[in-house]
Amino acid sequence: MYCKKCGRKMDDDKSFCNYCGQDKEDIVLTGDASKDSAAKTDYRTLGGLCIIISIFIPPIGLIMSIIYLSTMKKNTTMGNKEAGKKRFIISIIISLAWIIIPMLIGIVRLIISAIAG
Repeated sequence: MYCKKCGRKMDDDKSFCNYCGQDKEDIVLTGDASKDSAAKTDYRTLGGLCIIISIFIPPIGLIMSIIYLSTMKKNTTMGNKEAGKKRFIISIIISLAWIIIPMLIGIVRLIISAIAG
């Protein structure tokens, strides 16, 4: 069993957590504590993170958004899929804008310099 407050493994015969001191009846959960914390993470949070990364490091934000967007149907434990899907799409648009706009500016400058001679 694991303590829900601190996440550490508890002895079955103890009536309190050895690490944080909480009563066993109040905060004990069975199973793996890491699975419980992973279930709290949702796609909306990851989508927001991808948007922030897309603003500062567009290629990484683009890759992360595509990966998470493609795994949404398979993952049943994470919540807020619709809000996350919207944020991943926004992240992809931001990443592509940061990648394509500078390329277009460079092409226009190259054409202008070729015409100006």
